[in-house]
Amino acid sequence: MEALRAARLELDIRVGPCLVDAQQPDDDRVARALASHVLAVSSSRKLQHPLKVALVDHGTPSVLVNAVRARLASELELLLAPQAAVVAACSMERREGAAYDFNEPLLERLLGGGPPFDEGDVVVAMAFLLPGRHAAAEGGDVANILHAAEATCPGLRTHVTPLLASHPLVLEVLRDRALAAASAVEAPPAAAAP
Repeated sequence: MEALRAARLELDIRVGPCLVDAQQPDDDRVARALASHVLAVSSSRKLQHPLKVALVDHGTPSVLVNAVRARLASELELLLAPQAAVVAACSMERREGAAYDFNEPLLERLLGGGPPFDEGDVVVAMAFLLPGRHAAAEGGDVANILHAAEATCPGLRTHVTPLLASHPLVLEVLRDRALAAASAVEAPPAAAAP
């Protein structure tokens, strides 16, 4: 925003709440969308219950963002009980160093790292909004990790959920966040550098 204002662009900038908003602990719509996707994949593939579910996000340098993943995993576990035997949160990637260990386990370590995620059917719940180089159905980073895990563990079969933006509940949340931003006060100008 500071760079845009420095370029003397006349902008009305408003910042809305996050998709999963810590200020709204009872809003479980994103988790309900994930659960809906998991159950739809389970039904379409005729998977046996109880399910094994790996909730994967990108990974982050922020403990606060990681807390969102933990919240979604906890909500998903509650929503899927008793259809899921286990829901494990994991990251696609992480930065090096002990300071970023909170991103563990990585998806590649979860799958094939031992029971129960080294064999049988595993539903991979995608905590990604839209496709890109990470979440592309074929050739994306997550898809490549899954192919490698299945090659290493011949008895492992992964089943990937659709991305979040394809679910009506998530579109509803995005609409609500946009409306909240539209009614918010314009973001204050950044403080001038000394």
